[in-house]
Amino acid sequence: MVSTADPELTKAFQELQIQVLNTREKVRHIEAEISSCERQALIYEITKKTVADLKPGHECFIGLGRAFARQDRPEILALMDTRIENNQEKIRTMKQAKNYQEGKVKETENNIREMIQQKKNADKK
Repeated sequence: MVSTADPELTKAFQELQIQVLNTREKVRHIEAEISSCERQALIYEITKKTVADLKPGHECFIGLGRAFARQDRPEILALMDTRIENNQEKIRTMKQAKNYQEGKVKETENNIREMIQQKKNADKK
């Protein structure tokens, strides 16, 4: 017994497949950015610890493009704290975006399951 596919369901499956592929690509991109930010945060933490371990009065320099500028230790520590906080906020935002993208796909899958169930129920009647 050969049954023909319902055009409405076929279209819904095609849209779901496109959405899943797009979402997977977005999620991969977001995960790569999260990984990059986590690496950068680790670098900032190590730099902060290294600067904090220096003797008082030790000259500290910060990179400005191709040049270096002398700055006081407390200023560098404050700068590292700011960079760490900004990085952590960026990571939180990206994780929320990732969860949102994954939730969109699950919602669409559930809608298609409902549509299939409705078709089955309609066919039984």
